[in-house]
Amino acid sequence: MGSSLTYKPAQTYPSLWWQEFSIGNIKFKGQQPAPTYTNADGIYIFKEVSPNTVELGEEQTVDFKIENNNCSNKTINFSDILPNGVFVGDTLIIQPNGTVNSYKDSNTLTITNAVIAPGITNMSIKIKANAIGNYLNQATFTVGSNSYTSDLESTSLANDKSPYNVIASTKLIANIDVSKSVSVPDIGQDGIIDIHII
Repeated sequence: MGSSLTYKPAQTYPSLWWQEFSIGNIKFKGQQPAPTYTNADGIYIFKEVSPNTVELGEEQTVDFKIENNNCSNKTINFSDILPNGVFVGDTLIIQPNGTVNSYKDSNTLTITNAVIAPGITNMSIKIKANAIGNYLNQATFTVGSNSYTSDLESTSLANDKSPYNVIASTKLIANIDVSKSVSVPDIGQDGIIDIHII
């Protein structure tokens, strides 16, 4: 007969205690929590934008968490088409291999034939908007002939779009004209000249 052990922490910990915890000298390592919904291929992509609100001209970071709940690698084709007026910046931190498009200063990031290992794979991009607005979009990906969309990890429903906002800049811009003039065009060795800066 087998036996079971139920472990319930006495308090809420900020760390991901499900990954590894111990009771005395006995260490346990748990499986990552599965999403509250399932798809046929066991691949999920969560998309979060931070900071959620920025001023015009500031960058935001888009973090993608790719979760492979299978015991073997999966190959996906990934695409994130940003809203009009939002562009991918210089920085792309990416772990999955595959063919990446020329994304800089465009509104599209694509990765074809990305091999995703079991567990969690993370990647992120920098984006910047050239207009004030409340933006909402999702990434898409395919596994074989099946198509899926990214989700918000912070919600329990599938296929939630990721919101982000760009507001007017509050930074002051100086409107100053500076001119310089001298009192005389030529001067002797020990002469005095006045310089006026206005």
